[in-house]
Amino acid sequence: MVEMQSRGRMITPAVVFARAATTPISRITGLLLIEIGLAFNQPVGVIIQIRTVQSIIAVVIALLMGAISVKFKHKTLLIWGILIIAISAVGCWITPSFSFLLLVFPLAGIGTAMVQPMTSSLVGEHLPREKRSGAIGWMMTGMASMSVLGGFIINYLNGMGGWRLAFIGFAVPVALIATVFVYYWIPRSEGETSSTQGSEGLLSGFKQVTSNRSALSCLMGMVVSQTTWQAILLFWATFYRQQFKIDIGTLVFLGIGTTLSYIGGNLFTGKYANLLGRKRLAVISLLLSGVFMVPIFTSSNFLVSYAFVLLFAIVGGIRATSTQSHTMDQMPGARGTLMSCMSAAISLGAALGAAIGGYILLGYSYVEFGYVFGAVNILGALVFAFLTSERK
Repeated sequence: MVEMQSRGRMITPAVVFARAATTPISRITGLLLIEIGLAFNQPVGVIIQIRTVQSIIAVVIALLMGAISVKFKHKTLLIWGILIIAISAVGCWITPSFSFLLLVFPLAGIGTAMVQPMTSSLVGEHLPREKRSGAIGWMMTGMASMSVLGGFIINYLNGMGGWRLAFIGFAVPVALIATVFVYYWIPRSEGETSSTQGSEGLLSGFKQVTSNRSALSCLMGMVVSQTTWQAILLFWATFYRQQFKIDIGTLVFLGIGTTLSYIGGNLFTGKYANLLGRKRLAVISLLLSGVFMVPIFTSSNFLVSYAFVLLFAIVGGIRATSTQSHTMDQMPGARGTLMSCMSAAISLGAALGAAIGGYILLGYSYVEFGYVFGAVNILGALVFAFLTSERK
């Protein structure tokens, strides 16, 4: 009993490390997109489509997880998700061609689509409501911290052996460490069902989600808001390299400021969400981030642009924790399925962000990029404001 209670207290650190394991591959492609494109003679607008393919596959897997999570243990699914991310990183390391990269890189999306809903489900399962926003805030903080640390590691490994070394030397070790922490720190859940349920049990969660207008609206809002968030994650570093001629080493240091800002937003929400309201924070943060998006990509002054990047990161942290906490609260009785659907929504938004962003840059400029995604985020704010309900 004492051992189980001790393990229970380690759930938050375990899910933080698990979520952090989804970050390295994204960070590598964000920083080294140009280098990967040069290796296969592909422009940025084309090479970024590996992220589009990854996200589309992740949508399908996340929806399947909504059914699978009813039948199998959440902890087991989480461990498999992390290991699949590690397999993807190994594949990226050995890839001989762009076509092969299109096959192995999306495996990371499959793993992420398993990790995201299972970590959220375990938080909802083991922690009381008043502590969930804090746990989600720490998960977002862990991902952001890994992004900062990863920037230095990726830059160092890229200098030593190129972009391939970053996959095997950074992404794989992080995934393996996270697997060990999850295995030892997360206890068995009494609420996990056995594998004897029939098809009716597998579909019951989806029936509950699709019959709840507020839950569906939260998912739609997640798609819209994630579209803009993914776009800036993927393209702001490349924009700075092309527009302001900033090298990777300097970008890593700039990333410290953005990450600290993002962490501040997450921790603020985790502490004050119960007081200020999750829905209110989601709406305000989406409105502000939509406004901030425009000067980031339209200003010709580096300092002005970067100042708005920092502001965007702060409200982005608030957005991440508030929207996920607000969505988690919608349906306690079908949380596993709802979290899987939320993961699908995030992946769909990521796919749209990569696809739309790549399309804009192939035919237009970063100016149009900023205006389009700014408008998209404001649309997300309207969805949360008028179509979702706050659950007490």
